[in-house]
Amino acid sequence: MSSPVAATALDGARQTAWPHLLLITLLALSSVSGHALGAAWALFVLLGLWPLVTACKTSFQTLKQMPVPMLWLGVTLLAFAAKAFMTIYWHDSWQERHGEIRLLLGALATCGACAHWHVRPQEKSIVYVRLSHALSLSALLGLGWVIWRGRHGLPTHPIPWAGVMALTSCWLLAVGLDGHFKPAHRKWWLGGGFAALLAVLASQSRGAYAIAAWWLGVLIWKVWQQRHARPTWPQVSKYALAMLAALALLSQTPVLERTRQSLVNAASEVSHSLQAPADGANTSVGARMYMWQRSLAAVAQSPWLGHGGQGTVVLMQQWAQDAHSTEIASLVHVHNEYLQQWLEHGLPGLASQLAYVMGLLTLVVCLHRSGQTTASLALGGMWVMFSTGSLSNVNFIHNYYTTGLSLMSSLGMVLLARPAFTDASAVKPQ
Repeated sequence: MSSPVAATALDGARQTAWPHLLLITLLALSSVSGHALGAAWALFVLLGLWPLVTACKTSFQTLKQMPVPMLWLGVTLLAFAAKAFMTIYWHDSWQERHGEIRLLLGALATCGACAHWHVRPQEKSIVYVRLSHALSLSALLGLGWVIWRGRHGLPTHPIPWAGVMALTSCWLLAVGLDGHFKPAHRKWWLGGGFAALLAVLASQSRGAYAIAAWWLGVLIWKVWQQRHARPTWPQVSKYALAMLAALALLSQTPVLERTRQSLVNAASEVSHSLQAPADGANTSVGARMYMWQRSLAAVAQSPWLGHGGQGTVVLMQQWAQDAHSTEIASLVHVHNEYLQQWLEHGLPGLASQLAYVMGLLTLVVCLHRSGQTTASLALGGMWVMFSTGSLSNVNFIHNYYTTGLSLMSSLGMVLLARPAFTDASAVKPQ
């Protein structure tokens, strides 16, 4: 006979099953449809804002005990305010602020969702497992899609697509190493995370290749951490060896051949650009290097307020003429998020971008210090991918990327962070 507590949890799970199942379904399709990812984000925001609207007082009383979502809300609010001020000052288009708005709404929804699931741990654990399954399926679909259709056949621009796949891979790596779940589930999640990693490599989006270094670093850290735990050591080592074997088998396939060729091309373009910056400005890497060099001089001319959105476009047109570069002439940004924000909106714009970087890093440190390994590992990987990806691309101009960043970081704070949860499929830590 079931207990009243279990019966209440089951009733709550049934009542909220359909929106969560819809969210999970949309996430499973997110790698092959930008509309599915956007709909998943919109549904999450609606589900998260509902508790704040209907039970505002109760929700915020609960949130007083949960500093993580409140801190992230403060970060996104300050970052948006800084960008909004400079947008008004320069009369720039508000359409360019879609990323900051999405992150702010996602942070608000995170607060509501955290307050909601704080008193529904059973419901939270069910969604946790199903969502991780869906992300694994999404990774496999994405890998198959990029192999079949190639870099230019993806549902959106390949750079933001690869960035979101990298965020997915970070989530799946973290949950796959969580010893509280069945080995069969963990293998599926690790397999999905590895598929997402391969999809990033196959997309030839070099700015997201740091995901490979993140996986390698995490696995080495995990093996070293558990080197004296005999029951665990063989399992972690087995995972690492299996992935190395898979890479060896794939070394002659299009997945890694594209990666190798992409890196060879990049090295050649860097070498050419170092010898003759203007001549190299008609290549992908050379254009970036040339624009970064010119950007530093332009920033020095107006470091406090920048040049505005239109002023930055005028500068880039001049650089294209100076270098006789059709590559630069076809671009509308300098392929570096930090320089782009500084160029357009001066120090307030740069501070806004750095607020996300430092805010997310602060959350990772806080979660790690409180012993929340899975949450800190997942969000730590997202922080690495976000901060490094911003060095070679302006991801905030892409709807797909900012939607994925908002959704994945919010779900990480809601589902992976404590209060602790229990799961019908959970097992004792190994």
